Amino acid sequence: MRRLSLVIAVWCVTSVANPTDNSPSWKFDRQVICANVPGADEVVCGDIDGDGRIDILCAQSEGQQLPLRWFKNLGGDPPRWKISERISPVHADWQGEEGWMGSWLGDLDGDGDLDVVSGAKGTFSGVSHPVFWFENLKGDGSAWAEHLLPVNGDYIDNSRTADLNADGRDDLIIQKYHGGGVHYVVCPAPADARRIENWRSCRIGEGGSGLCLADIDGDRCLDVLVNNQWLRNPGQPAQERWPAFSIADAPEGVKNAAGDFNRDGRMDIVLSSEEGKGIWWFEATAEAANGKWIRHPIVEDYMGVHTLWVADFDRNGRPDILAAEMHTKGKHRVTIFQNADGNGQRWVEHTIATTGSHNAVACDVNGDGMPDVVGCNFADSDNPLEVWYNSLRAPLHAKTGGK
Repeated sequence: MRRLSLVIAVWCVTSVANPTDNSPSWKFDRQVICANVPGADEVVCGDIDGDGRIDILCAQSEGQQLPLRWFKNLGGDPPRWKISERISPVHADWQGEEGWMGSWLGDLDGDGDLDVVSGAKGTFSGVSHPVFWFENLKGDGSAWAEHLLPVNGDYIDNSRTADLNADGRDDLIIQKYHGGGVHYVVCPAPADARRIENWRSCRIGEGGSGLCLADIDGDRCLDVLVNNQWLRNPGQPAQERWPAFSIADAPEGVKNAAGDFNRDGRMDIVLSSEEGKGIWWFEATAEAANGKWIRHPIVEDYMGVHTLWVADFDRNGRPDILAAEMHTKGKHRVTIFQNADGNGQRWVEHTIATTGSHNAVACDVNGDGMPDVVGCNFADSDNPLEVWYNSLRAPLHAKTGGK
């Protein structure tokens, strides 16, 4: 039975400071990897070819016969890049709208390299909006084999991979776009992974926006954040309808991420409005599972924040927040909110670009130990894939103290 928690709204004021000169020490150096990636929906980072360097997968979701491609990190300072051959083959029998959404990386066949999962927007061999996983055949990203998954009928909005059942292989969480629900897809043994009938899909909940995996209740099992609720991992995840809990006083239609912003040992949650205004973090209390969260506004004027990511950008032990407005919304800001006091009560706003970004991510692309930002807008032309390299180099400690 689906369980909804009691909603108790508690407000608390959070201060946001704007550095007067955007602080030279927080300057991020921009690099354009590709001048135009039309209709880019996601960027995903991972070592696709197994050479120890972080590569970038970019999925395009608008246009005819758009490919899935990845960009190989050739090393250097800054890194040089080479575009791959297409991962997705050209099919003669595609019908209707085409492109890819909800792409992610994970080791789906247990062979030690990264495979790709992505949802198609068209119809293929009579299957509406099929979901594929692309097998990294040689482990170096040079050859791929496509395999259908038993989840179709609606676009994928987001997907994530993790070993949720502790069998040593990545499983899938897939969140559909038009009311198709949230699905836990169990990866079979490696010898069985190429046959669709060996995969099992369980509809674990509902929610049409935002997806994040985090241990919300502290039981060492990954739970699922979707929209403005969280789904509790029942321990044996291959079952329908995980227990669902609302987040107190949280709006709908949000992106979500998680981090312990006040470092009290409990996982807090940050939400942003995908189309409207606002970014908030929700402080977990001892009774968070019963709906007791404390709401802290971070900023009210950011609009269309379609990127939300948590990382410790200055490596001082305090999780910061990456947020970006889409290029069609607000002031198109790409901003890192520095957790200045270590308690989540004072955030310093470092805007690293005013060109916007769509589903940007934080990842150490150049291997210097500091999280960088990778992103791309959702536009038809003049749409660069870009990296902003973190130039902090060494941890910065906030002058205001804190924990």
